[in-house]
Amino acid sequence: MTGKPINILCVDRGNQIIPLVEGIFRSIAHEIQLLTDAEEIRRQVSVAQYDLLIVHNDDAIHFNRDLLHEIRLFRPNLAVILISGQPKENSEWTGESSVYLVDEQKMVNALPLVLGDFYSRFGEQNNGSLVQQNLIYNSLLAVNRGIIILNAKGQVQLLNFTAEKLLDVPSEAELNISFYDFINDGEKIWRYFTEQCPARTERIENYPVVVRDFNNREISRTADITCVDVENLYYLLQIEPSPCASEHIGQESGFDLISKFAESVANELLNPVNIISGRLQLMRGEVEGQEKLIKSLTAIEKQTERIKETMGKLVTFAHLKEDTVPQDVDVNSLLNKILLEPSIARLRETNGVLLKYELGDIPIVSGSAADFDLLFKTLLEMCFNCVGTNGEILVQTGKRKNYLNKNWAEINFVLNYSSSTFGNESTLQALFGKQDDPVRLKSVESTIVQHYIHHYKGKYSILSLSPNREKLTLLFPAKIL
Repeated sequence: MTGKPINILCVDRGNQIIPLVEGIFRSIAHEIQLLTDAEEIRRQVSVAQYDLLIVHNDDAIHFNRDLLHEIRLFRPNLAVILISGQPKENSEWTGESSVYLVDEQKMVNALPLVLGDFYSRFGEQNNGSLVQQNLIYNSLLAVNRGIIILNAKGQVQLLNFTAEKLLDVPSEAELNISFYDFINDGEKIWRYFTEQCPARTERIENYPVVVRDFNNREISRTADITCVDVENLYYLLQIEPSPCASEHIGQESGFDLISKFAESVANELLNPVNIISGRLQLMRGEVEGQEKLIKSLTAIEKQTERIKETMGKLVTFAHLKEDTVPQDVDVNSLLNKILLEPSIARLRETNGVLLKYELGDIPIVSGSAADFDLLFKTLLEMCFNCVGTNGEILVQTGKRKNYLNKNWAEINFVLNYSSSTFGNESTLQALFGKQDDPVRLKSVESTIVQHYIHHYKGKYSILSLSPNREKLTLLFPAKIL
């Protein structure tokens, strides 16, 4: 990404500075010459051209103002970075141009800032586009964020110092890596980024990624990505740094713990429920001809099956992981697929419910097909439980625009209750509760439904159409094409 290489002369007895400079300037063309004695500087600058002199000033290497003036007789434009453990002596350099003073105790954070400022000045004089120089300059300055510059193919062009620490890049490693090498699901996410950021006016913010470092440890982070067009197309990836090592998700993420907890709770409950189901089957053979007892056993069996189904939903819900890249969800196709599933057919036959679809022109929504599949299945099962025997369920889809002319995908569930069912606590309004009620999560099913509505920035409303007719309306933002 750079033109003329930077020639650096470094005076450092302990060889502490070069690894830092190499890391910060890893993707910038440069050459470094190491000296261990201040006296060698005179000879070296007289025989070779240098752009930057970095001096780690200590008791053994005493670089002073007189030596600087002598050197600048040969190299008047030479920039100097002076690193010292005694900041009180910095007053000696007041009035000197192109001299950067760095406190040794703050060197790790301060050096990227100083080198960034030097590079911006160097770039204005020697290298191409100001936009390109500004891109690299800001990358070097961003001490608190990992900055990675990638070309249009996703190959890394520059890592700033923070990004190198985040990825745990070995100092001897060749910088021959791509986006796919350090981001989980990298190819899928890169395709999404490049489709969403076709021009430099586009920017994606707070995108969740899992960063994989050189030791294959995984860290969950958020990233911003911006497209920059400077002669060629580049992408600027800014990653939030890891605040502490304990956030490595290899230990165990909160999501995994919730999944395991849900599974263990389900096992604890299902074991006794399965025992009860087995005993009920044995008892059926002993109560033949006793209609009242058979009726009671059937009612108990229905409740045990309901517990099993609820536990199954809970485990499924807890194990669904968010896709790294949103999918295109075709609501009509998904509903048609659900209609043919055995569980829905069984509910229709058992309850004698008439289920009708009126599928209209509905826009595509962005999200996980598995999430929407669970959402619609759960909602349909709630509707079957509400309408009772011989009720009717009508599912409608279509498109709605709001006052800002924004498109929404609209899904309606219209319930015609049988007269024997309506009026009890099994209406949708009763299951969901009032929207201004602080304790409105009435069941596992309504919890799942409301979670996905909130997660996908949707809305819902329940309207009473007549004494035995209700309509639940879902709205989800349509994908912007």
